[in-house]
Formats: sequence, C-alpha cells, structure tokens
Amino acid sequence: MLVHSHLLLGYRIAQLRLIFQLEVDQKHSLFNRPLAYVHLFTPTSTACPNSQLYKVSKEECSRGRNRQPLGVVVELTSIARAIHLIPHYGPAVHKCLNSKNSLDLCQTFWVNSFLDKETYQAVY
Repeated sequence: MLVHSHLLLGYRIAQLRLIFQLEVDQKHSLFNRPLAYVHLFTPTSTACPNSQLYKVSKEECSRGRNRQPLGVVVELTSIARAIHLIPHYGPAVHKCLNSKNSLDLCQTFWVNSFLDKETYQAVY
C-alpha cells in the first residue's frame, strides 16, 4: 500500500498489519478516527535500467541482536492505495514461498509500476 503522512515525509510503501481505533474521550483529537499499524519499506531509489522497476526492502530496526520490522501508526485515511509488490528472489527461491507468505519470507521487492495508470503516475 502507499501511505502518505507528514511524519513519513511524503508517500511511503508499507505493509498493513492492523486496523484499530482507540477508545478515548470525545474531546481527544483521535476520537472516532481509525488508525492503522504498518510496517515500512525503504524509500524507493533509482529505477533498474533494464526493467524500469523500483526495488524496495523491508525497513528494520535493531533491538539488541534482533532485527524487527519498523512499524508505525498512521491514520487510516493516509493510506492512498494498494500497490503491487513482486518478490525479488535472489539466487534461489525459498521452497515454502507462496502468495500467502511472500511478504513475510522475502526481504526485497520490485514495485510493479505498470499494474495500472494510477500506479504508474504515483510512482513516476
């Protein structure tokens, strides 16, 4: 998905993990506002000269010896659209890889900017 937020400095690619709403007082600024917890991907860099596709990777943070996905909370309305990611397999394909777990098993992806004209315009 493509997420827009002033905290994220423009559009970022993210994986939606959870949609929720806080139970807060009616006077609170987050009252009745749906939120989303997302895992971020690295910002896009230059396009591959052969395919013209951009490569992104899961953004991670270190916690001791463990590396975990970088997660943030954004307003649900900041999600602009779904986006198609194609796994970058590398030298070998994980033998358990399928359409249900590819976002979890792969680290790097190609952004399919040719999916439709709206995606193409958002990427370029």
